[in-house]
Amino acid sequence: MAQDSRGDPLKQLLSEIALIERQLQSSIVQRDIFLAQVKDLGTHIDRLQESLEDKKREFRIQYDREDSKFKLLPGINESVLCQNIPVVQLNPILSASFCNTIIGPSGDTQPLSPKASPPSPIDLQTHGDKICVCNTSTYPWIPESNARQGDPIADRYALKVYSNGVIFALADGCNWGRLPCEAASRASESFVEFLSLQLHRMLDSFAVAPLLLSALTNAHQSIITGYNLWESGTTTLLGGVLLQQKEGGWICMLASIGDCKVFHWDRSTCAITDVTKGNRADSVDASDPGGRLGQYVGKDGQPDLRNLIVSYQACNDGDLLFLVSDGVHDNIDPQQLGIAPNELGIPAPTWDEAKKMHGPMVAQVKNDFRASWLSSRPNSADRNIGLDNITPSGPVPPPEELTPFKVVSTLVRHCLDLTRHSREFMENNPTMKQPVDYKKYPGKMDHTSAMCIRVGTMPHILNRSISESSLPSPPLGIYHSISRHNLIKPRGDGRS
Repeated sequence: MAQDSRGDPLKQLLSEIALIERQLQSSIVQRDIFLAQVKDLGTHIDRLQESLEDKKREFRIQYDREDSKFKLLPGINESVLCQNIPVVQLNPILSASFCNTIIGPSGDTQPLSPKASPPSPIDLQTHGDKICVCNTSTYPWIPESNARQGDPIADRYALKVYSNGVIFALADGCNWGRLPCEAASRASESFVEFLSLQLHRMLDSFAVAPLLLSALTNAHQSIITGYNLWESGTTTLLGGVLLQQKEGGWICMLASIGDCKVFHWDRSTCAITDVTKGNRADSVDASDPGGRLGQYVGKDGQPDLRNLIVSYQACNDGDLLFLVSDGVHDNIDPQQLGIAPNELGIPAPTWDEAKKMHGPMVAQVKNDFRASWLSSRPNSADRNIGLDNITPSGPVPPPEELTPFKVVSTLVRHCLDLTRHSREFMENNPTMKQPVDYKKYPGKMDHTSAMCIRVGTMPHILNRSISESSLPSPPLGIYHSISRHNLIKPRGDGRS
């Protein structure tokens, strides 16, 4: 039988289809190999770009270090201090976006004697409803004088406000008198001024970190300029910058030496974070801030860098950052509040024993206590340090909303209230030493400062400076008439 002539073309067609399928499959495999090679090449290019950026940063920093104004203090290990700072791209702050400069305390820091009128020794400045700073002293009045123990106030602050960033500093001069006050003023102002001249360099977090250390170095140099060895004052310093990220959100980067603290309040969760947690761990005693700028150690008068840190905190619009001197955070320490360690789960009769037996546990418990107190207190009943007739400039927020003004006023009023009995004792018993009894005489009298910044775009307005003379009188009992005495000996730590 003759073969069907249609069979051969069909087989040929099927064979051609099979060949095409094999070729297609081979092409798919080759395509996948090619795409994988492209991906590997892209990854390699990304790594090269990252390496190039790292080299550029290193070169820029090395170039800067050759400039005297970028030199670092001996003993500062930049690579160690900055090793945990993630690299985040930033929107640069433009000089043209400048809004305001706030420096304080403003006005006269030596208020009139309480004999002339009820004293209200409170310095308060605001920038709309975005920033509030308050500064006062909780020390007793010196009889027959127009001054308080510890005047002038040695806490000093400075801020430069831009529409998309804030440079800030809070300094607490160590001890009393003109020199600590001057040291704190010079340090805070020079720190902020130095960074304000480096805005063009703040392109990413990696670049900001060494600038903070350079700003600290410049702050130290400003303190000792014009003085011979050991003649200048010393001060703690907490300074930093709030910057906007390119991909949204904000970051707060700061450098700290000493025992001022900064807390972050997350608006979405209401959680409180101590950004400077542990900065007092190496303190020898209550008079030791753990570190300070100015001539203090070594034969040539170097600063004490024991607790120098560089910190980073991610933020979002509406979050709050509040900076406080030890005159505030010591007064939210459970020990100063008269709370025994065993009341907080630490098996020890006294805090001294607790520190010896359970050092790390004590630090954690105190940190948790402060965070818990701060989380609840500003949202409690309205306690606004007697500033009933004063509101921040700009829009007045709803009463239930946590604002910089409310945070600052709550903290300062708490310190004034807590130390009232100690203050009254010293004013009425000038020849006696104040008893060490935190149940009866809670709190620590000190120079007291609180600064609060709401994260977000800043308005172009002038700050509102409220002088002491324009403040309403504080509630009865905060300050009262003083009998005639010649000497006051408060229970203190020997440091402002």
